[in-house]
Amino acid sequence: MKVTECDNNYAITTQNLALSMTKAGASANTFGVSMEKLLGDTTAITTATRESGSVVGKNVAA
Repeated sequence: MKVTECDNNYAITTQNLALSMTKAGASANTFGVSMEKLLGDTTAITTATRESGSVVGKNVAA
């Protein structure tokens, strides 16, 4: 539901969110980052940079 809300309210697609969270999910979990925080960071970065979810996910996880 939260992914759909971001898709509806911001300039990001569900596909880009899913790609980014797939790339960054394990690292985020290791460092105790919540799904909501990761979703918010991914949405903000993707909206600002217009990069793909795959690129953002690699950079968020780094």
